[in-house]
Amino acid sequence: MEGFRYTVRERQILYLMAADRSDKQIALQLGISSHTLRSHVDRLFRRHRLHSRAAAVAAWICDSHGLDVPFVMMTTGPFPLPAPASPKVSSELL
Repeated sequence: MEGFRYTVRERQILYLMAADRSDKQIALQLGISSHTLRSHVDRLFRRHRLHSRAAAVAAWICDSHGLDVPFVMMTTGPFPLPAPASPKVSSELL
């Protein structure tokens, strides 16, 4: 899998997210408004098909260490699990 490409601002935001900073703290540290921060985060999620801060940080860490990002992180939200296989009953038992 080819690595994600991050802008300088996205890397700054991801670094601060990884440090468990709130949106308000990140915006203040970067000198931007909360609205601008939200725009950056939303664009990051859409571009990389992520659905949470945790998934974004995990994908960034995996990517920065040359690891494949698990597919489950790249979904736009929860997806249904496959139905369990039905047990096969031998005709001899019937």
